[in-house]
Amino acid sequence: MSEDTPFVLRGGDSHDVALYNRINAINRIKYLSKVDLREKSSTFLKLLDLEMWTRWYKNKAPDDKISEEFCQRAAEVILAMEGNDPLLDEQEFNNAVSEHTAMLLTKEKNNVNEHAESSEQDAEPPGQQVEG
Repeated sequence: MSEDTPFVLRGGDSHDVALYNRINAINRIKYLSKVDLREKSSTFLKLLDLEMWTRWYKNKAPDDKISEEFCQRAAEVILAMEGNDPLLDEQEFNNAVSEHTAMLLTKEKNNVNEHAESSEQDAEPPGQQVEG
């Protein structure tokens, strides 16, 4: 993928696909913002995560996928942060991480419950199984 073209998520669940998507998102954000996130401190990256969460993703699905819109929003936040020396509120960051984790666990639990319910509904009633 070329950095000057919009980001397109590659589908799949493998570790390699996840790495491919992350690398391409970082490259796209670098192209848009002229800032290489690989050179930034962990504090800067936490501030970026917190700002992205607070501005846009707090009310979205917790497993929302990376997109061109995400890259553009990240570039916008990075440009606003560059040259400023914002301080990280560790408690606020930890609260956001906890909130996001709770949302993921709730979604996962709901998916498991939905799967269990559909499996039970699809099953033959006792004594009704067809022998083959």
